[in-house]
Amino acid sequence: IAPYFGLNYNGFIGNYDALTKGNITNKKGSFSESYGVLVRYMISERTGFQLGFGKLNSKYDVTIDRSSTSFINEENISSELPVQFYNNLFSNSPETKLTKETSYFEVPIEGYYVILNKKFGIASSLGVSLFYLGKNEVYAESDQIEKTKIGSLSSLLQTSATANAKLYLYYQIMPKLSFAVNPTFHYQILGNSHSSHYSTYFFSVRAGIGYKF
Repeated sequence: IAPYFGLNYNGFIGNYDALTKGNITNKKGSFSESYGVLVRYMISERTGFQLGFGKLNSKYDVTIDRSSTSFINEENISSELPVQFYNNLFSNSPETKLTKETSYFEVPIEGYYVILNKKFGIASSLGVSLFYLGKNEVYAESDQIEKTKIGSLSSLLQTSATANAKLYLYYQIMPKLSFAVNPTFHYQILGNSHSSHYSTYFFSVRAGIGYKF
């Protein structure tokens, strides 16, 4: 059993942006936390499989200049008030930043293989995760106006999946106790209704203690 905690970066492949149709001057992902637990069963000394449960948070920002009269993508954002209200609210701001904050509950199902079985060891895993959407919020802010919740991104699907590749660098503290650092890559499959236009990925660096029963 191996609980973990780490930081993950949310990135995108493709030029389409679900938040805005405005003129984008900057677009970037941010680091957010992820945590959970893995339960591993070894079939042999080197091969096994693992299941788990975790939570993965993600965040990214888009900065738009106000050359466009409407900066919110009405097709994808379910707003709490009419879109025109937010357009008017930020009309005097030279730049407006839109932020998407989401979280997913993750259930990984993976094959596990030990590459180097020493005191300092290396292992890897490949598999898939089921993703269940938790938090889904969109905010806007500028130099003149503080961070304001607009609504949610309606194009996100409640259930999706990821293809996973992980590397484990571990140190055997005791025969039954180890410490591991593992870079992790998730590629999201059908995470939104515009998957043909852009794809989402998550890159994480996680650390945790493993205990062998």
